[in-house]
Amino acid sequence: MGGMNFEAISDIVEAKVMGDRVEWQKINYSKSHDTMKGRQCASSVAYCSKIYTFGGCFMFSPKRMVRECTNQVLVYDIENSYLSVLKTKGLTAIPRKNHISIMYGKSMLVYGGQQENGSLMNEMLVLHLDYNEWSKL
Repeated sequence: MGGMNFEAISDIVEAKVMGDRVEWQKINYSKSHDTMKGRQCASSVAYCSKIYTFGGCFMFSPKRMVRECTNQVLVYDIENSYLSVLKTKGLTAIPRKNHISIMYGKSMLVYGGQQENGSLMNEMLVLHLDYNEWSKL
């Protein structure tokens, strides 16, 4: 999902593996609102037929002189081909890019990352997917 070319990409693609050949295909999907931006340097996990994508960054902003980051969580519903923004509660996760995430039980664990100003982060966040609530480890 996403990436960067000449602009931030909001495509979702899938790889079909056929023997020793891989074929990439774009997936048509609907979304909750038109203002969702394409992004790069985000992380994603799969849980209960959904893909959760956290953070990432957008195109370089010449006005602010940074590549703007987000703390949004996008949810792609695989069965319905629908993309939406997850409303979270609990602490506010600092916007970041270049972090990693894994699924552990019913939670998405996010480690590290880089803020818009380039500073590196050394924290572990937990998004409890059953409650859509952030906490720190």
